[in-house]
Amino acid sequence: MIYLILLTVLSFACFAYDKYQAIHHGPRVSERFLLTITGLGGTLGSLAAMLVFHHKTRKTSFLLKLILLIILQVGCIILICYFSIRLES
Repeated sequence: MIYLILLTVLSFACFAYDKYQAIHHGPRVSERFLLTITGLGGTLGSLAAMLVFHHKTRKTSFLLKLILLIILQVGCIILICYFSIRLES
């Protein structure tokens, strides 16, 4: 649980930093890194930052990759729940 909280905060902070850098023409955080921390469990932080800062919300290729990651995460959660229920039976 602490792992997910830390990744959520880290993800939110990275999106916020990237937005700041985009506005001020500084060095940016790579999309690969943003997607990686999202995929590792920072999904809620990524989505929250995208909504709060209106960041990466119009970039179709990024949004498609993000949606694919979320679908994969949900699928993994469903499989884990399914097999844990089967093992208990």
